[in-house]
Amino acid sequence: MRAEIDAVDSNILSLFAKRHALSQAIVQAKDVEHASIRDEARERALIKQRIVEGRQLGLEAHFITKLFHEIIGESVRLQQDFLQNKLNS
Repeated sequence: MRAEIDAVDSNILSLFAKRHALSQAIVQAKDVEHASIRDEARERALIKQRIVEGRQLGLEAHFITKLFHEIIGESVRLQQDFLQNKLNS
């Protein structure tokens, strides 16, 4: 079972890396369109939807909320860093 957990963890990391790459592409599109980094209404809707999906999988709302706040926060930090680096160059 430990090997299975290790494989799941590796898959999670691969998916986080894919999400990271997508966040980089999104910030570049937002930069071109002069769009805001944050869309708090979309973030709230996304978390609500993930709670619904997670509950169907037997996960607790608190865990899902905490997890996706971290995931969204990392995406925002990545986008802010991109724009700050662009300003500094």
